[in-house]
Order: sequence, then C-alpha cells, then structure tokens
Amino acid sequence: MRNLFVTIIAILCLAGMTTQAQADNSIDQADVEFYLNRYPSGRYLAEASSTLKLIKVEGAQGPVMIPAMVPIPGKNYEIGKYEVTQAEWREVMGSNPSKFSNCGDTCPVEKVSWDDAQGFIQKLNAKTGRQYRLPTEAEWEYACYGGSQSEYCGGNDVDAVAWTDSKGNEQTHPVGQKQANGYGLYDMSGNVMEWTNDCWEGNCARRVFRGGSWINDPWGTRASYRISFGTAIRNGSGGFRLARTIP
Repeated sequence: MRNLFVTIIAILCLAGMTTQAQADNSIDQADVEFYLNRYPSGRYLAEASSTLKLIKVEGAQGPVMIPAMVPIPGKNYEIGKYEVTQAEWREVMGSNPSKFSNCGDTCPVEKVSWDDAQGFIQKLNAKTGRQYRLPTEAEWEYACYGGSQSEYCGGNDVDAVAWTDSKGNEQTHPVGQKQANGYGLYDMSGNVMEWTNDCWEGNCARRVFRGGSWINDPWGTRASYRISFGTAIRNGSGGFRLARTIP
C-alpha cells in the first residue's frame, strides 16, 4: 500500500500500557478511550499517516480507521482536515474508482457519486461506531472561510490555496500541499469539488458541490461558487470530505 502506514505511534492495552512511540499526528486520548470502552477485551494498536489514522483492536472485525478531523470553533461539528483520499476509500471499500489512481494514496478519491459517498460513510460508521456524514452546505461554507471572509477558502491568493486549471497540470494532487485556511483545513478550494448533503433548490435528485476543482478556472474555485449534479453522477473532478456532529 505504498508506505501508507509509516509510523507506529501508540501501543496501549486496557491494563494501562504507556505510549511507546509518538508522531506529529498522534491519536487523541479521546479516541483511545472510545475504542478501549467499545472493545474492553482490548489491545489497541494505532498507526497514522498524514491523512488518516488506522486503529486495530482485538474483537473488532478488521482495522478501524479514524479520519483526521478538525473541530470548528464555536460550532457543534467537526470537518475533515483533508478531502477523503484514495487510501481511505480503499481501506473502507476495498477498491479505488479514481480516474487519477496513478496520483497515489494521498491524492483525493474522485469519480465517486453522492450515492457512492453515502455507501462509504455507511461502512465507515459501521467500522468506527461513529456517525460521520457529509457536511451541510452551510457547514461547508462556514468552515471554508476559516474565520475570515476571503475570495477563496483560506485567502485571496488562489495559487496559494488551490489547485486550479492554471496550475493543476490537468489532474488532482496529494492533499495538504497548499496553504491551509484559518481553521487548518486544506484544499477546500480546488483539487476536487466536494459533495455536500444539501438538495439543489429543493430537488433532492441533485446535490450541491462546493469548492471547485483542478478542472475549474479560479472563478470556479471561489468560496461562494456552487454547482449541482445528479446523485449518481461520477466524474474525475468530484470527491468529498467528511463531517461529524460533536456529541
């Protein structure tokens, strides 16, 4: 899986083993407690890369993946730090539908419909015991601005924050390479368009995409830009990021 899980960052067990290794993207203590409570028999092994956390617990059916999430200040939800990657999709679904599969594990998954995203989320929730979902359009937009109004998600310099048709070389790029916005979220403008949960003008056969992609010019990657597609449509410029209501 091309060095996806490169750093073992924690080995704990219910009896109180201490952390034996540490990485920059460490597993939160809340995650440790959640999974030890869910699988009380449990030995707990966590590995992390820049975009996902893989948790293996005795008693669980296969590895449990924890996406990197960012709580939004003053709100009751968190949102994915990155767009869902090809590696994350494959961990859950066992396949990779992406047009740009040669881009690599840390590139965003694309060619996934709104319906496909729902299938991924359903399986992820069954594995993790948590309730991930797509963000609403309002949640997405609030998170995009990162605490300050700007032309794009993270600033007014499109090349600093987004992969567009002028600098994208006609394909996707690994997540997290551009400048983050004020909340620490990457690629909310450009790279791939992101599905939201909202119906388009009351028509739920169509859902809203936000953020624009590598195929759009800068105008199409503005923070305010919106477009819709049918829920079964797949294309090489469309992906998504996760959200979760914080209990």
